[in-house]
Amino acid sequence: MNAGHMPPLVVSQTGIQDLGNGNAAIGLAADTLFEQKEQTMTQGQTLVLYSNGITEAENREGESYGMDRLEAACRSICSLQAQQLGEALVAMVEAFVGDCRRKDDISLIVLQRTL
Repeated sequence: MNAGHMPPLVVSQTGIQDLGNGNAAIGLAADTLFEQKEQTMTQGQTLVLYSNGITEAENREGESYGMDRLEAACRSICSLQAQQLGEALVAMVEAFVGDCRRKDDISLIVLQRTL
């Protein structure tokens, strides 16, 4: 499902659904079998795919942004359109980190069902 990446989130006005961890990362073993899953989204739901660079981003005190902050951020901005939601998430992580040196990249994909 997510081939070793962070668990995708389905975000909506009614809450957040963590889609869970999937198989091992692609390329670790030649004989790894990957499970395919489907997720039906309803109108207004947003799928958030993100790298560990978001949850592991650290501030000056050495605190990680973490899942709790990511989920709280998603809840607070869930009514935004996909592009604005993505931009707001990145801005929130950057504000948390401040002028600290980044240890990893930040990758984010935001997909939204509008119809």
